[in-house]
Amino acid sequence: MKTIFVVALALFSTSCSLLYARFSYEFNQYAPQSRIHYQDGAEDLAQAVAMHWNNSVSMVENQQYASFKNIEDVKVYIFNDVKKYAAFSNTSGKGRGSSTTNEIYISPAIREREHTLAAILTHELSHVHLRQYLGTWSYATRLPGWFVEGVAVVVSGGAGAEDVGVDEAKSAMKNGHIIQPLVTGTWSGHENASDYDMKPHMFYRQSAMFVHYLRDYNEAGFQEFYLKLLNKQSFESAIQAVYGATAEQLWSQHLVAMDI
Repeated sequence: MKTIFVVALALFSTSCSLLYARFSYEFNQYAPQSRIHYQDGAEDLAQAVAMHWNNSVSMVENQQYASFKNIEDVKVYIFNDVKKYAAFSNTSGKGRGSSTTNEIYISPAIREREHTLAAILTHELSHVHLRQYLGTWSYATRLPGWFVEGVAVVVSGGAGAEDVGVDEAKSAMKNGHIIQPLVTGTWSGHENASDYDMKPHMFYRQSAMFVHYLRDYNEAGFQEFYLKLLNKQSFESAIQAVYGATAEQLWSQHLVAMDI
C-alpha cells in the first residue's frame, strides 16, 4: 500500500508540474511562422528554426518515404531556461531537443552547438513522423529504441551521435559494449543508452550503424519495411517478410560485415 501511495504521489506531482508549466510559461509567437513559439531571449533560434523548417521536413519525408500525416499540427517550443525546458517537455533537460507526437522542444543546451540546430530539428521531426502514423502508445511499445533513434540519426546526418565515430563504436562493440537487436519497445518505453551502461552518443551511433546496414543491404526493401511499419505491421513480422531473416540474424550479418 505504501508503494502504491508513493507511486500515485509521484504521478500526481509530475502531472501538477506539467500542468503548471503548460499554463504558466509565457511564449512569444514567431510571426512569420506561427507554429514556432519562443521564450524571451530565443528569437534568434526561432528565426533559425523557421529558416531550416522546410528543408528538414523534406529530408524526413524523402528518407522516410511518406509525407507527414499532420504536419500542420506540429508546433515548436524554444526555451532559454533549462529547468523550464525540462518541466515543459517532461524530460531530464540534458539533451538539445525532444519531441512528442505534435510538438518539438528545443533546449537552451543547443547554444553550446548552435551549428547543430538544423540537424537536431530534423532528428526530432523524424520521431514525429513515426509517432504521427503509429500513435504514442504503439510508437513506444511496438518499435525498439535502437530503430527509432537509428533512423533519426541517419536521416538527420548524424544528429545525436556526433561525439562518437564509427571506428570508436566498432572498438566498443568488440570490447562487449554493444546494443542488442530488440524488436519491440515496452510499456514503459524504448530501451536507451542507460540500459547498456553507455553514453547516449554511443547508443545512437551503434543504432545508426545498424540502420545504415539495413538500408544499404537492400534500399528498396528498407523502404518497403518502413512503410509496413507505418501501416502498423509488427516490427518482427515486417522485417522477416522483407529481408527473409530475423532482426537477430541480420544483426549477426551486420557484425560479420564490420569484422566484429
